[in-house]
Amino acid sequence: MPKCDNCDKSITKKLPGLECNKCGKVVHANQLCTGLSSKQLSALRNTENLEWTCEDCHKESPHRKSFIIPEDDDDDTDENQLGKSGSAAMSKLLSDISTEVKKAVKKELASVNESLSSWCIKMNTINATLDTLTEKVKDLEKKNMYLTNQNTHLELKVNAMEQQIRNMDQKLLDNVLEITGIPEGKNENLEELSSKLASKLNIEKRQVSMVKRLKGRDGKEGVIQLVLQQEEQVNQWIRAARRETIAMEDIIPNVTNPDVAKIRVILRRALTKANKTLLWQAKQILKETYKYIWFQGGRILARKNDNDKPIIIRSSCDIDKMSMLKDR
Repeated sequence: MPKCDNCDKSITKKLPGLECNKCGKVVHANQLCTGLSSKQLSALRNTENLEWTCEDCHKESPHRKSFIIPEDDDDDTDENQLGKSGSAAMSKLLSDISTEVKKAVKKELASVNESLSSWCIKMNTINATLDTLTEKVKDLEKKNMYLTNQNTHLELKVNAMEQQIRNMDQKLLDNVLEITGIPEGKNENLEELSSKLASKLNIEKRQVSMVKRLKGRDGKEGVIQLVLQQEEQVNQWIRAARRETIAMEDIIPNVTNPDVAKIRVILRRALTKANKTLLWQAKQILKETYKYIWFQGGRILARKNDNDKPIIIRSSCDIDKMSMLKDR
């Protein structure tokens, strides 16, 4: 195991050595044995192909000064003059370049400013146009709101007028009674038929002003209308028909078919086509929720329970609203 030529102690893994590249002397790789600084030792340790020379070999090696100082100073003068001349030329070149760059930048900026000015003018025009269009839109919105309100008002007036017309049409039928369940026969005598019906109900025949049969539609049997003298008489006939069940054989004795003879004759108040349709719609849509749906006093009424206040149905919109409340 080699020993340090400086301290005569062994070179180990924990205490590595450093070998001189000239004489081969081995010393410990530390500051005490080599006389080197920690940075120098670190550089030798981490750099390949970096050689170390011990202090003895370093002293014996001849040294040559690398820096040369000429004896004649003329060259210095020439170099100074050359340096000054080159410096002046360089300054002029830089000044010329700076001037050209400023001109180019100024030209480009002028073009950019011109474009920006043009766009500013266009933007001002666009903004002015937008302001004008905004005002027009506001005016149109106001007019549209006005027209919408007018349309709503007119719709309400039209609906009210239609309701008045329907009421007037229904008023013409206030003293008219309809009879269903009696088929039209050959040479039928409506006067005799109404007399038998009045007798069956224990009502005076003279209350009937006129009897007529309406033409049926879509192949259906036409109803018989009794025109009575007073509106109250219609209610009298209807109440009597509820107390006394009337069959076909009570009015037409010569009916041979026993099934036809037992068909019930129904008396009801005459309604306009519009009221018939509205009453039918109400019964079809509201029958599951409203216990009573009927026509009275020129109006269609509906009531959920016996003690509830009747609700007036004037249009299909009322039926839709009542149906929506039912679904909630």
